[in-house]
Amino acid sequence: MVTFVNLSGIPHGSDMENEKPTSGAMPAGAYVAVAALLAWYFLSTVTASIGKSTMFDELFHLTGGYTYWLRGDFRMQPENGNLPQRWDAIPLMFRDTKPPNFDGEVWWHSATPNVGYEFFYTVGNNVDALLLCGRAMNALLGVALGALIFFVAKNYWGFGSAFVSLALFAFCPTMLANGAMITSDMAATLFFFATVLSLWRVLQVVTWRTVLTSGLVMGGLFVAKFAAFMIIPMGLILAAVQLASPRPIAVSWAGRELQIRRRGSRLLAIATLIAVHAVIVWAVIWAFYNFRYDMFATTTTQLTEHGGQIVVDAPQSPWNEVLDADGLVERFIRSARTMHFLPEAYLYGFGYTWHYGKARVAFLNGSVGSTGWWYFFPYCLMVKTPPALFVLGACAAVWLLRSWRSPGTRQAQWQAVRDSLYRTAPLWTLFVVYWAFAVTSHLNIGHRHIMPTYPPLLVFAGGAWLWTVRRVDEVKDGVAKSAAKPGLIEKITQWFTSRRSPVAAFVVIIAICSFAGDSLWTWPNYVSYFNQFAGGPRHAYRHLVDSSLDWGQDLPALKKWLFDMGLEASTESQTYLSYFGTGLPSTYQIKANLLPCFFQWDPPTIPQPLRPGAYCISATMLQNLYTEFPGRWTKKYEATYQDLMKDVNTFVSSDEAGRAQLVATAGESYWYRVFRGFEQARLARLTSYLRGREPDFEINYSILIYYLMDTDLQAAQEKPLPEMENSD
Repeated sequence: MVTFVNLSGIPHGSDMENEKPTSGAMPAGAYVAVAALLAWYFLSTVTASIGKSTMFDELFHLTGGYTYWLRGDFRMQPENGNLPQRWDAIPLMFRDTKPPNFDGEVWWHSATPNVGYEFFYTVGNNVDALLLCGRAMNALLGVALGALIFFVAKNYWGFGSAFVSLALFAFCPTMLANGAMITSDMAATLFFFATVLSLWRVLQVVTWRTVLTSGLVMGGLFVAKFAAFMIIPMGLILAAVQLASPRPIAVSWAGRELQIRRRGSRLLAIATLIAVHAVIVWAVIWAFYNFRYDMFATTTTQLTEHGGQIVVDAPQSPWNEVLDADGLVERFIRSARTMHFLPEAYLYGFGYTWHYGKARVAFLNGSVGSTGWWYFFPYCLMVKTPPALFVLGACAAVWLLRSWRSPGTRQAQWQAVRDSLYRTAPLWTLFVVYWAFAVTSHLNIGHRHIMPTYPPLLVFAGGAWLWTVRRVDEVKDGVAKSAAKPGLIEKITQWFTSRRSPVAAFVVIIAICSFAGDSLWTWPNYVSYFNQFAGGPRHAYRHLVDSSLDWGQDLPALKKWLFDMGLEASTESQTYLSYFGTGLPSTYQIKANLLPCFFQWDPPTIPQPLRPGAYCISATMLQNLYTEFPGRWTKKYEATYQDLMKDVNTFVSSDEAGRAQLVATAGESYWYRVFRGFEQARLARLTSYLRGREPDFEINYSILIYYLMDTDLQAAQEKPLPEMENSD
């Protein structure tokens, strides 16, 4: 744990000495307040997730973790972090959980979505119970992160600011949205933050405890998420900062104490620490994969037609597809496979993540692309963060700059800057390096991917509370007591006027209240939170989709809306659904005609005409990312659509004998492709039309409802569309 106090490095005797944080023991009441805030966070994030359907990665993540424990097999979702998957699945091992089928094609071929579908929906498990167990476990990781944020902020700023930082965490929509979401993002955020802190600590004081703690925490990071490689440049920067300073490295080992002062000796010590950390991380990775190289705990063989035997177990994507390039990462993985340097499942997960992270379809403000935008994550931060956090961060920055200017001489001022940057090295290193990778990333699919940058922001923003310290004369002489007992308004007025800067104190208090109010107003729809810069969540689907808004969480809310509107029992109106997610509409008794969804569990059938009714479209499907015709509707898409429609009309208009002849001539698979392609094209054309009009209703901002009549359907399927007219 970081033990440095006094963020700004203000010298004794300065005019700002009374604004320094203190490092004394916390009173008992403070511990109660901290526990209450952490309990509030846990209850807020867990209760907000109750009544939400399976969010996209949750099905894969929880299925993977359960099979890791039950079978010691790592074929399911190896790219999603072994540690958080195991952690979230722990409660499932102590209840009556029914496993998926381990003797079939989907298991042998590592078809994670299909195995997850069985585990959640067909073998008899209670979906809500599965989700509650996993979400509550993940929320505990959030509690640990909140506690760490508090103690770090206390050591940097003092008690008051630490409570503010913790409160900001406990009410932060991003932390609440992802706290009880069964993914690896909260685990990665916790371990990134803990790792830079423990690394910085061991660069100051080397004991067996600091070395072991730092190594184990870093090992946890490497089995939490494959983005862990970013800790390497972070660690090198922290080492460079230590070497650039005149401060020694204190070594306490086997009862002996040593101060390493010379830079050459410190460099040697740091190199030794790097080697020790590498060994510990390597051992932790092997431990999480049961000290076994093979991805599969057991292999299944089948007889060939020639009497031989072949192994039918295979990863979800073949190795040659995952390693189809010859870059540095691919060469490392090939060499590590040859030497069995790391577990096969770990190497596969790393290669899979690297391969599919190079290009991924994404959406931003009306544009669809596959290689992303440098400003995607800055934009996410701007519209998915309560504006009050930016205000508090600005207040903390002004206070810090003001403190740097407080010492009298220029030399003293620069010394204060250097001391401050040195003490906060873990915070700004994590923030800057992570953002450097974020703005160059091609994986622009969700705001959640910048979660590790929030803890430094929250710690720093807590420093705004220092504007509420009392004036020096108030500290020395106390506040004059009036003869009459003051009323509430007078007490508030006296409190503000006794501050060093009443205006700044007022701004800070209002910002904190605004931040908390924004969060309370959003509950329980934290995933779909958008701030005032984006106009709130009302038109969020025009800005961001996927896990930034719509991850399949609102099937229960859709079910309730259909019931309230009387559409379930209506025979006059049809209901249609195009759903993005891994939830199963039938699990929530949603009776709707399914348009193409992200997952098509059933084989294609003969397309049926669209009829007037309520069209329920997930925001991500509305923006047409995941069809065979992604993005805006074009003239090229139109030509393909017309050809497909001719084929479908030919098939539909034929009698039974004629259809049999068509199937015999072209093959069954051809007509499956035609039916699927036509359905996908028709949906893409429909969503192009719908993007030009306002939805009639919104289900928690993630599912949009459109009432369409015959004229609307005719325009959507037959008439020229504005997007097509403007395309090449």
